[in-house]
Amino acid sequence: MKKQKSDNTSGLFLDLMFIATDNIDFKVFLNDERLFATYLANDIVIESSHIDNQGNLALLLNFIFNTDVTLTEFADSANRKVYDLTLYKDTCIPIDDLERDYPAWIKENRRENTMDEYGNLVSIAGYIRRNHVKKHLLLTVEKKSIIRSIVVQCLEFYRSNYNLRVLLCKRD
Repeated sequence: MKKQKSDNTSGLFLDLMFIATDNIDFKVFLNDERLFATYLANDIVIESSHIDNQGNLALLLNFIFNTDVTLTEFADSANRKVYDLTLYKDTCIPIDDLERDYPAWIKENRRENTMDEYGNLVSIAGYIRRNHVKKHLLLTVEKKSIIRSIVVQCLEFYRSNYNLRVLLCKRD
């Protein structure tokens, strides 16, 4: 398989959230506030990642699960889709195999060999393996704008530094 290019997603990326859970409530998975309130408030971890397009998402999932993954859509909203990966959770690649197969995967799929790329795969596989006892493994996929994401990060950085400057000024 070769890396697929997608002309209609330039300026966009796919925000991924892997969610291992015993209960499914689609209203929660399609709403960020409910999702984070439900999962983060209960110390249940969500594995967050991103990828550049749908074709590369398929390649990533096929590598992680050692098989051709067929995405089964559970629910969707304007930009977010929820997929069921429960069928594949027990076939997740062991970390030792990931380390061994990573160079071939990079070459075959024409991915960049970076610490981010490698760390992304290790984090996803580690999360799935740590949570394999959960009844369900879901994946939310949401299209996001690269420019909007950068602007939001800059604003958050500015706000946090502004708050820090205010605190330091009050201290003096």
